[in-house]
Amino acid sequence: MEMKLRTMQKSTGRLCGIFKLLTIAAAILLLWTLAGWIYGLFCPQPQMQAEPVASGGWAISAGPFSVLIRQGYFAPASELTAVKAAYLIESGMSLLGGVFQWTVLLLAFLLFDAVQENPFTEKSGRCLRWIGALLCLGGVLPQLGKTVLFGTFAGGIWSFFPGGLPVGAVLSGMVFWAAAGIFDYGTLLQKEHDETL
Repeated sequence: MEMKLRTMQKSTGRLCGIFKLLTIAAAILLLWTLAGWIYGLFCPQPQMQAEPVASGGWAISAGPFSVLIRQGYFAPASELTAVKAAYLIESGMSLLGGVFQWTVLLLAFLLFDAVQENPFTEKSGRCLRWIGALLCLGGVLPQLGKTVLFGTFAGGIWSFFPGGLPVGAVLSGMVFWAAAGIFDYGTLLQKEHDETL
């Protein structure tokens, strides 16, 4: 039993280290996306270039930064008069999605760090619930934001969720909520066991 516990703690420690590295890498990417959004905010529109891409959609570049906009969100009729708005919307929603992803990775790191001692705590259930909610929101909100903002400011929207509904994100969120319930049950059993002893 003790050997199994040590093996579990070792593998949990490895996962904790992996999520720590992923959290740092995601933070660097998030800072790059923020830099791109800020650069686009102050970049004059004539210096921004927009070109249609073969796979459909538009590639808009501002200095060293560029974004790819899916065809269903941005479909200007003749002139690209809303290039800056399109760039800011796409990079802003990418930034929002990145914040959700970074927070999920941070919570996963904290979860695995706490689980090394005892997996069945109230903190574990809370972390799993937050991860589930953030996965769901991180899949839906940026796409919904693009739909509304492109239709309002950047001239053209074809449909809600042109890439399809983010079913994977919603299902992932539901799985984590279910896992949180299992961990809550395990916490109750752990408490009963400790009180019995």
